[in-house]
Amino acid sequence: MLHENEINSIKQNIEEEISSCKDMKGLILVKSKFIGKEGILNAYLKKYLKNSELSNENKKSIGFEINQLKDFFNLFYRKKISAFQNKQIPTDQIDYSIPVSSAIGNLHPLSLSKEYIHKIMQEMGFIYEDGPSIEKEYYNFDALNISKNHPARNEKDTFFINDDVLRTHTTAVQIRALESQKYVDEFRIYSIGDVYRRDDDSTHLPMFHQIEGFIIDNSASISTLKGFLLDFLKKFFEKDDVEIRLRPGYFPFTEPSVEVDVKFENGKWLEILGAGMIRKNILSKYGYKKGFAFGIGLERITMIKFGITNIHDLTDNHYPWLKQYGNSTEN
Repeated sequence: MLHENEINSIKQNIEEEISSCKDMKGLILVKSKFIGKEGILNAYLKKYLKNSELSNENKKSIGFEINQLKDFFNLFYRKKISAFQNKQIPTDQIDYSIPVSSAIGNLHPLSLSKEYIHKIMQEMGFIYEDGPSIEKEYYNFDALNISKNHPARNEKDTFFINDDVLRTHTTAVQIRALESQKYVDEFRIYSIGDVYRRDDDSTHLPMFHQIEGFIIDNSASISTLKGFLLDFLKKFFEKDDVEIRLRPGYFPFTEPSVEVDVKFENGKWLEILGAGMIRKNILSKYGYKKGFAFGIGLERITMIKFGITNIHDLTDNHYPWLKQYGNSTEN
């Protein structure tokens, strides 16, 4: 168990750092510092879990205490957000002579990307399928060869709701579509939806969006997969000189699996998606022979397309930023 002095010291640091925040960006940095994936509390947890001298009971107790500290942080975090939202502008600082803006708002970059992807996918012969955000473990894990002891099924990585989960990927839609038996022979399915993971730091969000797509075709191969992805990315980024590379990867539901990087003008490469040939044991269960699948983070390709550098800007309710990166609904 953690020493009481240690717990009190962490609580005091949390209170002091949250109280000193002047804006939401500062608050997000504090959140990353304390409860992010590489934050202070997770560092404590890793440190004690690796201690072979501690019994399993002691490790459970420490895990419980760390979770209580996270709850303590979130309580003050939410209070600070409320304080920001309820902050009143002093009457003597309001200029009533300023004309009222007639702007009716802009479409968010993520909304623009979604619309564009729907258009591209439908032009490429895909049919849209949707699935629930609160998913059964069977569709999210079991049917995709994700074993019971896989790290993704740990409460540190996934949000559980009783016997269900907040889906960690839209690949669950693939299983629902195959299981439905609505489609025969060769077909193309895609989905765009919200997904959830316990990953909240300077480069990750706990809720983000994923584009899932798969093609069932007896002539499918890694070569046709690469050709399709290159075609899709050229259409999305509206460039003919897009360059990609495929690196060996691992996903329980595809084999072979690849991770796909795109090349920037400065010569650097950035991973933007995962893909591969759908495993035979998944396809044969529903009477299909061959196909490939891919998953793309909507936020990542949107940031590349619009030149956005901070992922947290996508969730801030900041009108000047939206005016810069969004698109007027009047257009």
